Amino acid sequence: MSEAEIKTLSVANLSQWLKTWLPIIISGLVLLAVIAQALIYKRQLEVMASGERAYLGFTGMKVTQLAEGRPIKAFITLENIGKTPAWNLTTDIKVYIAARPQFEDLDFGSVPLQTSFMPPGMSKDVNFMGVGQISAKDIADINAGVLKLITIGEVRYRDFQGEDRVYPFCVIFEPEQKIFNMCLDDKRQPN
Repeated sequence: MSEAEIKTLSVANLSQWLKTWLPIIISGLVLLAVIAQALIYKRQLEVMASGERAYLGFTGMKVTQLAEGRPIKAFITLENIGKTPAWNLTTDIKVYIAARPQFEDLDFGSVPLQTSFMPPGMSKDVNFMGVGQISAKDIADINAGVLKLITIGEVRYRDFQGEDRVYPFCVIFEPEQKIFNMCLDDKRQPN
């Protein structure tokens, strides 16, 4: 075979190879790009949906009864700061006196709300009562900072996507300022 024939044969083989494999390679690359775009699109939809859901939060608390021989009475204020309604609301709340918050073996008393629907921007007060009667010593210890008046709980609701959500909270009464502060050692996370 002459050199010219070999070059012609090589060019013909390359041409045949390009006709066969180049469309397959390009199609494979296009398929990979489509799959990547589909994954990006799916993630964007998830992010958009999470930004549109209901977000319930604890925005305040007030003690309405802290008197000797009576149970503690208080209320918390919940607010939906999300963009869609919250459904099937319940709260689990425990109020007690202790040196520090306890997050293990929580025995809540469920408090169903008067409404199972909370539109965006709405606030709602939830009344609750502590178990047992408070003593004069308990009140003195709270005021002295020896013991803490602790309220711990969870707000449960369903968002517009049908997902059940939980917002845990823990607050401690600060008698000098007459306010409640969030517990710093609460490791429970909202979902």
